[in-house]
Amino acid sequence: MRIIKLAVLALILSTVTMFAQDKTETKIPDLDVTFLAGDLALVYTNLATVEIKGEEAQAFVDVQTFLKPHIENMVANKTKTDDPVKIKVGGQIAQNLFTFANRMTIKGGEATSLVRFKKALLDAAGAVKPAK
Repeated sequence: MRIIKLAVLALILSTVTMFAQDKTETKIPDLDVTFLAGDLALVYTNLATVEIKGEEAQAFVDVQTFLKPHIENMVANKTKTDDPVKIKVGGQIAQNLFTFANRMTIKGGEATSLVRFKKALLDAAGAVKPAK
């Protein structure tokens, strides 16, 4: 009985390993995004309203960790809400940021800012030249 369990376990592990090797990783290019400072602050503040699944925890922490120094820099420089802020965003962070922004709970008066924020990400993604 023990030999059968070991054989099944070995078969499962070899199958998982085989499929893991077949995956080709696609690098998502970095984006140069220009946000309004107020829009960026709104998104950072409202990240706390996003419901995440357990497997998204690391992506969520990565997004928060990425945004925090930019917010601190805006505060230190006394950036006005309507000032443009240009940020280089890694492709995976940008994708996760957009996903979490779509799940935010905001007040109706903040909708324009969130739409503008997401449009800035989409515009930056559209400006990326495809790799040949």
